[in-house]
Amino acid sequence: MMASDQPLTAREPRLRVRIDAAPALRARAIWAAEALLARAGVAHWELVDSASDVDLAFPHDPAQWSFTWDRAPNADADPLAFTFWWLARVEERLAPEECFDEHGRFRYERSALARGGDPFATPVDDVAAHLVVGPWVQGAATDSWSIVATHDIDLPWRWTRAGERRAARRIRDELRAGRVG
Repeated sequence: MMASDQPLTAREPRLRVRIDAAPALRARAIWAAEALLARAGVAHWELVDSASDVDLAFPHDPAQWSFTWDRAPNADADPLAFTFWWLARVEERLAPEECFDEHGRFRYERSALARGGDPFATPVDDVAAHLVVGPWVQGAATDSWSIVATHDIDLPWRWTRAGERRAARRIRDELRAGRVG
């Protein structure tokens, strides 16, 4: 249901996930679950309603969904509320005016990252790293970075016959003007 559109093979079972959020919070909770599961490397999952036959059930605490700008929800009590708070930038949406500079930008020194003392903290990634999702992990969370060389195609018509003539004329003109290199 909420999983990627990639076709499944016999070796890729879907993780069955249960989210017990109130109806008013369900869409937000599902969005947060999608983010957490993607970060944890789970490519194929489905939302289930039954309490049995569930591989992963997220803890839910309705009190954690009563957001304030200066306190992140407890990740242990409700990891989906915590994830939503961070990714939806709730602290910025609820912060008082003195938390913004003269250009309307949220000040770092008023942020949860500043209060935590680590400007490079990755709170959502930390929660995702602790999800127990076993064989459904596709490796996305542990893959190393790679560089892929590409070519620029801003002007795909450049090397048509007319483009080649224009390039040759430009080279000729540059050489005549004494501009080499």
